[in-house]
Amino acid sequence: MARWVAYYSILMGVLQTGTWIVLYFVGTVRNYYSSKPFETIFLIIAELLTAGAVILGGSGVLAGQKWGIPLNLAGLGMMLYCAIFSFGSFGQTRNTPAAVWFALLTIATVISILALLAPWLQKQPA
Repeated sequence: MARWVAYYSILMGVLQTGTWIVLYFVGTVRNYYSSKPFETIFLIIAELLTAGAVILGGSGVLAGQKWGIPLNLAGLGMMLYCAIFSFGSFGQTRNTPAAVWFALLTIATVISILALLAPWLQKQPA
């Protein structure tokens, strides 16, 4: 199961990075930056750190590295925050397709976190 979570993590990190590249080239980032420069810069930093964490964490899991699962869990936690925040933002503006996407992303991310934690949770005494 950890392997599938790793693939999910890498895919989501690549999609997250790709989304910001597209938003930059279509002008959305510049438009938002002109009205909220600090918010925009820090949002992009947080999003790219999240993407980097899930890509590196997922890669570490696939490579069997000891640090892979902890880094992937941290990245997925960051992604969970981003997904919940985005769900609220798009829901607020009544952008239903985007809100549905982020709701599904939230659910998939929670499932991924639980899947990575499952072996550890099963070892804990009740």
